[in-house]
Amino acid sequence: MINQLEDDGAVIGYKPTLEYNKKSNNNNTSEKEEQSSSSDADYSGNIIYSQTLTNFKNNLPSTALSNLDFAIESMKSLIDTLSHSFEKGNWGEYSNISSLINAVDNNNKEYINAFINAHKYNIGGSIIPELIGDIYNSKERLEALQAILKELYYGDENLPTEKAIEYDNSHVHRLEKYEQSDSSKINYLAIMYDARLNRSVSIHAFDTNDKAISLSDIIYSNDNSKGNTSQYSLVKKLYDEVNDEIDYRNASYDNQQSIEIMKKTLYNYYNKRQEIIDLYDLFNDNPESVFIGNKIGEYKTAMNDAVKSINSTFIGHQFHLGEISNLEEEKYHLMNIYASFSGNLLK
Repeated sequence: MINQLEDDGAVIGYKPTLEYNKKSNNNNTSEKEEQSSSSDADYSGNIIYSQTLTNFKNNLPSTALSNLDFAIESMKSLIDTLSHSFEKGNWGEYSNISSLINAVDNNNKEYINAFINAHKYNIGGSIIPELIGDIYNSKERLEALQAILKELYYGDENLPTEKAIEYDNSHVHRLEKYEQSDSSKINYLAIMYDARLNRSVSIHAFDTNDKAISLSDIIYSNDNSKGNTSQYSLVKKLYDEVNDEIDYRNASYDNQQSIEIMKKTLYNYYNKRQEIIDLYDLFNDNPESVFIGNKIGEYKTAMNDAVKSINSTFIGHQFHLGEISNLEEEKYHLMNIYASFSGNLLK
């Protein structure tokens, strides 16, 4: 999947171009979802809009952004709840959880990592800092996704979601008017793909939040396992092995599914989207061109591949979180076994 990505650089100031003439009805472009059918009315007089426009209205960019807002705020709450379960110990400057929370709030990654590592490799430490770190990393990923979507859709990565909702409502109102007048100005192809992307983002936001909840619930999972001092070496060996596996998976994930790679898939989507829109414009001016008509099919394939690449990064993140959650739970049980006999070990 990585080889399919295109490093096209930043795309600045993009705002959806929801108008372009689509007069042709070539066989190569007649997919059901793309047809610019005009709106109709049911028996009660209510206006019925095309399926493509209806899908877009149900999956607006601002809807995806709102769902990202929900997931991000939820993960902030999970981090706060976890911090209240942290018990102070003899870990020097890494004994006060408030310093970690302060670092999280200020994105001080150097201190976050130092605090986590002070506990991560200590079987007698606390697993809570590491869980906070896992959730923080996912929250950061969703925040990056949100920023890039705002940049691509509205030209401002800092745009408040409330403003995005206003812009989308205005766009939808305009699209509805175009469709009611049987205008050829609606870019059905673009809004079809945008609806698909926005729906994927919403699903990803909810799934990531669910995985974060599972991570935070680990501290409530205790199988009451116990051991004795003679088993210390084995328990410590198993604990170190789990840590090694977590480190390996995190390193592999960073190489294959980094935030930068996710950004490239989104930029690639935008570029492919713009290319096919431009091709349709050219085809409108040359409706008899067999060559251009055939190219449309190739460009559609490229668009589908671009969406698949984005979804692959989302699926990869879900898989990674699930695997890390399982490993953290194994690690927590080993820490509990150690805690059951650590008092005797020190005597």
